[in-house]
Amino acid sequence: MRLFGSVLMIFIMGWIVTLSCNSGRNSANDGTVKEHELPERARRDWMLIKNEWMRNCYPECIKEFGLKMKCSGCEYVFIRVELSVDTDGRLAGYRKIKDNICGKNATVSQEECLLKRLKGMVFPRSLRGMKFEAVLGTGLSC
Repeated sequence: MRLFGSVLMIFIMGWIVTLSCNSGRNSANDGTVKEHELPERARRDWMLIKNEWMRNCYPECIKEFGLKMKCSGCEYVFIRVELSVDTDGRLAGYRKIKDNICGKNATVSQEECLLKRLKGMVFPRSLRGMKFEAVLGTGLSC
């Protein structure tokens, strides 16, 4: 009987430790991964989209809002979002996690500009039905 009590106590303690270790993680366990954690094919496809976005869309938004990135006042222009892509390849939704537009929060029009391309595109098959966290934009290393 003592052995049973000891085993039970070890089981309970292990369960408590497991719960406490997982408390900092996403409690919904909704399958969201960071962009660098995507499966290989999905990560490659996402990086193609992101690189095209950085070459074309990002400079347009910077220009549209008259932003000039410099170490003396505008070190960052980025938005971190959780993207949800439906099974048809359309952006089903997004949730803003963090943003920094020259030390301030993004305005609605800045957010719209940064996400406009993604809202209108059809994502490749490898990203369909996925939810992932991505960073759009960059910062200076001052």
